[in-house]
Amino acid sequence: MSPIQRSVIVVPSYAIEDLPTGVGHETAADFLAAWTVGWDPRLLVALNSLPEWKRSDSSSLELESSVVVIPEWSRDKVDQPQRERLTLGKCLTIDSNGRKRSDLFEAIAKGLADEKVEIPNAIPLCLSDFYALGYAVLQIQIMARKLRYSWNLDWLAFSEQVLSAAKAALAGDAEETERWIQAAFDTVSQERDRYCSQQIHLLEVVLLAESTLGEAFSRQLDAPQSIGLLANGSLLRKLHDEKPETWRRLRQKLVESEWELIGGFERELQSSFSTHWGIDQAFKDGAESYRTLGVEPPTIFSQFAPGWSSLYPDLLLSHGYRGALIHAWSGGIVPEKDSAKIRWQAHSEGDAIDAVLGHVVDASNAETFLHFTSHLSKQLDYHHVPTLVLAHWPDQVADAYADLAAVMKRSPALGSLDRMERFFTTTNQPYSSDAFQNRQFRIPLVGDAPQIAAQQREHLGAYGRFVRTSRLRSLAWIWQNVAPKCITRDFAQSILAIESKAHRCKDCTASAQPDVFRSSEELEADFLNAKSRLLEMIAGAGVAATESGSPNGYLIVNNSSHARRVFLESIPGEIDSGSSTRIVGAVTQGNRSHLVADLPPFGFVKVRAAGLNEATGPVRPVLSRPGVLSKLTGKRPGIADSDWTLANEYLEVQIDPKKGHLRSVFVPNKRGSRMSGMASIVLGEQGAGKKWQEADFLPRDKTELRLIENSTVRGVIETTGTTVVPGVGPVRLTTRYTLWKGARWIDIDVECDAPHDHRFQCVWRTAWANESATLSAWQQGTKGKLPAPMQATVELVEIDDIENKIYLAAGGLSTHQRFDHRYLVTPLPHDGPRCARFALRLGMDWPRPLETAQDGIDPAYWTAVRLASDEVDSGAWLAQSNLPNVGIEGDDPRDGTMWVDEDAPRESFDSLFWVRETRGKRASTKLSFLKNAEEAWRIDAHHRQSTKLDVEDGQVLINLRPSEQCRIAVRWSR
Repeated sequence: MSPIQRSVIVVPSYAIEDLPTGVGHETAADFLAAWTVGWDPRLLVALNSLPEWKRSDSSSLELESSVVVIPEWSRDKVDQPQRERLTLGKCLTIDSNGRKRSDLFEAIAKGLADEKVEIPNAIPLCLSDFYALGYAVLQIQIMARKLRYSWNLDWLAFSEQVLSAAKAALAGDAEETERWIQAAFDTVSQERDRYCSQQIHLLEVVLLAESTLGEAFSRQLDAPQSIGLLANGSLLRKLHDEKPETWRRLRQKLVESEWELIGGFERELQSSFSTHWGIDQAFKDGAESYRTLGVEPPTIFSQFAPGWSSLYPDLLLSHGYRGALIHAWSGGIVPEKDSAKIRWQAHSEGDAIDAVLGHVVDASNAETFLHFTSHLSKQLDYHHVPTLVLAHWPDQVADAYADLAAVMKRSPALGSLDRMERFFTTTNQPYSSDAFQNRQFRIPLVGDAPQIAAQQREHLGAYGRFVRTSRLRSLAWIWQNVAPKCITRDFAQSILAIESKAHRCKDCTASAQPDVFRSSEELEADFLNAKSRLLEMIAGAGVAATESGSPNGYLIVNNSSHARRVFLESIPGEIDSGSSTRIVGAVTQGNRSHLVADLPPFGFVKVRAAGLNEATGPVRPVLSRPGVLSKLTGKRPGIADSDWTLANEYLEVQIDPKKGHLRSVFVPNKRGSRMSGMASIVLGEQGAGKKWQEADFLPRDKTELRLIENSTVRGVIETTGTTVVPGVGPVRLTTRYTLWKGARWIDIDVECDAPHDHRFQCVWRTAWANESATLSAWQQGTKGKLPAPMQATVELVEIDDIENKIYLAAGGLSTHQRFDHRYLVTPLPHDGPRCARFALRLGMDWPRPLETAQDGIDPAYWTAVRLASDEVDSGAWLAQSNLPNVGIEGDDPRDGTMWVDEDAPRESFDSLFWVRETRGKRASTKLSFLKNAEEAWRIDAHHRQSTKLDVEDGQVLINLRPSEQCRIAVRWSR
């Protein structure tokens, strides 16, 4: 009889399912090697028994005639007296010492030989399968305990199968080895099915980066299993250009469907700072970048960069994607759920796309495989599509992955490897759907406060370019439908190129490339040139008078789909108030005029003016003095007054005469101030936000107030205060408050006279009356909760204090923070090395909140033209919705065709529009155009027809879900 009859591994926990987590790769790899080495056929035959596990306490280790393997993990738990007792019990104690499995086997074999135990010298068949069987036994035991079942494997029958397989493997009998080893795996599978019969889905994803395109990736291509490759178009282009042979092999695997692409963009994109149109264009550019390389674009979307957008589900469906893999690959946070497979919606009533949310593990870390079934146990317990994603860099996987792969070949007990596309096509649908907001996809903040502040300035500039170029593109295509001979398709497409360039410049900005500012300046010049040309074309489309002569008026064009009130400041000439019924107010001083006019949606107004060429010299502000009648009646002579108040039809504003801040804002004929505000200076540069305290805001003194302008059209009050900043000295902070006739907001301009200094920063504080007010924010055209700083472009903040809705528009600034229940702190970025200058728009009860905020970034267009001398203009419109929460944009119809299915001939249409809902409400709207519509359809990004829309009296009827943005194609009546 052999002096050693048992094989035992010492585990560091009370129960096998309670193995600690977070131990790291090295410790886990050592434990797995120590566990599986006992399943070597040579040891199984030599000891004629299967390995066991014991706890590390003294009562469990009262052993005799055993080989005891002590992993690194358990070494400190087995003290010297315990080792001596094992020696007295004629046990062979082997420390793993971090050795590889092969080296550990040699150490065990040598120790057994020293104890006169005969070890077979034959090289066994199917050695890797025996190790895999040991790994499967470990994982199924853990799974059983995690699912609250007992481990009831028929150990005697199982031992007979394994030992028979081991003897046959050493005898070189392949047929018997195969029969018995497969029987052993089947026994384990049956035990697993006794308490959990659900199929486990495993998805393997290889990550690609510029640094991993070399030999490691070439070796990865030798892998036999189906693999998903996460790579954007630019990475594949680099691989194509620099490693042609590797690219050829990869392309062959893609064509033969052995591998599949995961991705979607040409380059990485922080999409929460982009726009709906920009993301849509990025998907188009991405698909084209794959096609130019001779491969089909991916149908499974994922992105390596943080900053996922809540808009993705609708856009992914529109572009033909079948699923998405959501994970924070490069840091940050994504939402978490116990289930891996979800149905992802852009909003609660939107269409959903299948997605795998999280549940991604590192295949290069042995701890992943040690706790493999622990990762899956909760999904197996509660959810019907248990899924785990094994991700790694090229040719970087833990040795334990080979054991899992060998198990998968023999048995589905631990899951089966699946292709992503097949997984999304064949697996069951989850029971519910999930909608996430941008704030739930957190972006990691990289760099110190100055670097974060610089990123904020770049995001801010980019958003302004997005709004301006988007409206210019939309206006060009709207007019192109009306006057195709004057506004050509080539010109409209050139504006599309400017907008695309604006988004590409944003990508450069995110990369901090040195030519960012030059690119921004070139973009601005291109925009202004295109805008000027478009106005000339509109004027030449029969809008202005045909007779020659110098300009005698203005053409004012609305570049948006909503009716808007425009405020033109100091335009040359004296406005003829009777020249248009659309004029709300006008005042002239020194041959320059302020004008307030109402513009129809995507329409225009023509006003006459005298002396356009006589306006020279600096602009002189209008200062109206109260007359005798005004003093007797108490009626204000203008918008502003010497008591430091501003008032119009909608707002009454008081400026504090001592501190110069916005003390109160009233609604006329209603009691109680609704809000107040103040520009302040704080120490340090709060680039990413902080927990604010009242002591953070430095006091100001020596406040001066000036009445800059007072007329029936506009009032301006300016305040200047001095703050002593420690280590810097006195800093002057000037705030200018402007209120126009008929405006529901105050324009606030803040200027600091000190150059950019990281030791202090300017902030704006907004206060409101009700502590229970709720805060919301518009991001990417949709309304949701206010995100954390630097997570997304915040187009507009809404403060709902029950009685009124207060709005703060800061041009896309993304660093708003609530403070002390009824304050909002908005850090204002410096403009590079220059003095800080920033513009805000603060108001109440806007009928079209988002559009009003964007109007502050992109004013209406105007140009001097020749007009008929006797004409009274009433304006004209080109496109509109009958609901204030629905907007329209014009876009490029491309070839003007669409298709219902691939076999049917393509149908033609005339114009393409984006329609969007902006208030988070359902909308049943009528869309009216200058031309009568004959037919209209919803179409996707590939111009596939999805739904035919009703047309009534030339108007298009469409039902929109909350926050929905969709394309419609229209054919006009002939």
